[in-house]
Amino acid sequence: MRASEVAVVSMATYHVVSMATYHVVSMATYHVVSMATYHVVSKATYHVVSTATYHVVSKATYHVVSMATYHVVSKATYHVVSKATYHVVSTATYHVVYREVWIAR
Repeated sequence: MRASEVAVVSMATYHVVSMATYHVVSMATYHVVSMATYHVVSKATYHVVSTATYHVVSKATYHVVSMATYHVVSKATYHVVSKATYHVVSTATYHVVYREVWIAR
């Protein structure tokens, strides 16, 4: 084989090997970097979104439930206490007044 043929073959071999190596390395690097980036970004996004959603939903739920509970309990308590107080006071007043009137006669 002449020197010129050796040069052509070696150049061709060099191009094939270097191109193949380049593609393998760059593809592998791309996959590793993009996968790592995807995992970091998606995990970070997930944590930010889920935490924010949790705080908004739980705070809103808390306010709605506590307000509703407050209104129901306070109204019920008010009715029970005021009715009970009314009955006790009016009955006691009735008995005291009636007895005083009855004794005065």
